[in-house]
Amino acid sequence: MASSTELALAAALLLVGCAATAGEQAHAPPGRQPAPPNPSTRVAATADVLVDAAAAGDVEVVRTCLQSGVTADATNRLGFTGLMWASGQGREPVMRLLLARGAHVDATATDGTTALMSAASEGQLRAAEVLLAAGADVNARRVDGAAPLHLAAASGRSAMIEVLLARGAALEARDRQGHTALADAAGIATGDEGGGVDHLAAVSGLLAHGAAVDAPADDLTTPLMWAARAGSVERVEALLARDADANAVDRHGRTALLHAAQSSAPPDVAEELARRGARLDAQDEDGETALMKACRRKRPGMTVALLGLGAEANLRNHRGQTALMIAAEQGHGDQMRALLSAGADVGLAANDGQTAYDIARVRRPDIELESLKPGAGRARPPAPRRAGSDAACAGSRPPPCCAASSATPAASISP
Repeated sequence: MASSTELALAAALLLVGCAATAGEQAHAPPGRQPAPPNPSTRVAATADVLVDAAAAGDVEVVRTCLQSGVTADATNRLGFTGLMWASGQGREPVMRLLLARGAHVDATATDGTTALMSAASEGQLRAAEVLLAAGADVNARRVDGAAPLHLAAASGRSAMIEVLLARGAALEARDRQGHTALADAAGIATGDEGGGVDHLAAVSGLLAHGAAVDAPADDLTTPLMWAARAGSVERVEALLARDADANAVDRHGRTALLHAAQSSAPPDVAEELARRGARLDAQDEDGETALMKACRRKRPGMTVALLGLGAEANLRNHRGQTALMIAAEQGHGDQMRALLSAGADVGLAANDGQTAYDIARVRRPDIELESLKPGAGRARPPAPRRAGSDAACAGSRPPPCCAASSATPAASISP
């Protein structure tokens, strides 16, 4: 006599066969009838079937797979268990069934992901509560060192952050690169928010709990640098309001302003940093300023904004290049015109002896070459200097320029 399990599987298979036959009939070519279903066709209860059903919230299929001998901790071809996928989708009935059948609450995928991490990343609050009540490790780590709090922060899940911290998540836990949850929340590129995703709220929540605002990663980047790179003026403002250091430098001597200039951050970020005391003419390990970075990345809007704030146009990097030479090298006429209007000196030459005119003759930017000839006309005087903008370092001295005013001693910058 057939067992109840065999009968359940037979019923499921019959439904699958009927659905498949109906689909074939609907799409059969004119004049051709589909072949009748093969009674011997069987769909086995496998780990992949269980995990897919768990993700879809199909309790009956999951139960049938378990009754057929598939274990509650079985993994699919990607190494994930049903509990992990059900947690990420918020499928509580399936989660409770799997836990009741012995699923390990802290089972890990090949990359170390746990079910709680899946729930944290997707903002599934009730799923997280189910897992935590079952004893899930709130401070478990993935292979890359990320904990559930990192994943919630990176996903902008402020409510999840509150749940995890209330259950003992380590606020200052660091991943294998030394990043904290605050850095992860600050550094995600701006995009569509909503639907529970709010990185500003995540940043604000972590700061309200006392997260270290200037916690440096292994490469000495800070949350403010990541927010500047992400182009979020709101996150930059939130961090600066907690006294983040606008002039901290990373391993390569780059400040938050330099990060903003060489990324796709809007000029508003540079303006906010400058308003809070960021040194406009800070130079990195290559002697480059934010203005030079903006020219190298062909960012005319950022270039104009920095010049308007009072950035010095005639500083040199360690190759002796000025921002005008870099703009000429990139073939960007608009930036060159803005620099000339701000008093860029056409008579300066780089270490290799080339002037902006020499470079432009090759690159052919959209600009009148005669305006770049040394001695062709007197350059306009530089714009008025802002306090703290390193005006004393301006001029045509040979590189390295401004070594005495760099943001950190040279010994603190790695090769």
